[in-house]
Formats: sequence, structure tokens, C-alpha cells
Amino acid sequence: MTKQDMRSSLFILHNIVNKRNQKTIQKLNILETYNKKNIIHCYNDFIRVFHTKGNLNLLTDTFQRDMLVSKLKKWMSANIKAFM
Repeated sequence: MTKQDMRSSLFILHNIVNKRNQKTIQKLNILETYNKKNIIHCYNDFIRVFHTKGNLNLLTDTFQRDMLVSKLKKWMSANIKAFM
């Protein structure tokens, strides 16, 4: 994955979340706000919120989330130097 691929993916994810939350769809320059963010803190915040049990009553939902978190953790560990 190239840096531009990562930027595009984050942009799409950002607007998917905004659409679900009925917030304004942003332009690509919204990504500039992340330039000053600490990627490790952002990652940890995402995992904390994503991994909550909240409405997860189904075992399959919990299992899928656990698998995704595991894969994301592995990917971040392998690619963290690209963010430093």
C-alpha cells in the first residue's frame, strides 16, 4: 500500500463515518488535520472505541471485531515506521 493509497482509504473511512453519523461530508483537505496527530494515540483510541461490547450481542459480531483488531494490530506493528 502506498502513502497515497493510505490517504485515500482514510479519507473514504472518514466520510463513511460522517455519513453514518449524519455529519457533513468533507473534502480531501480534511486529512491535513491529522498531520499533527500522534498515530499511536489515534490507533489506541480507535481500538478502545471499536472494541467496546456496546450493542454486540451476537457472538459472530464480537468474533469478527476481534479478528479485525488482531489484523489491524499486526499491520500497524509491521508498518508503524512509515508513520514516524
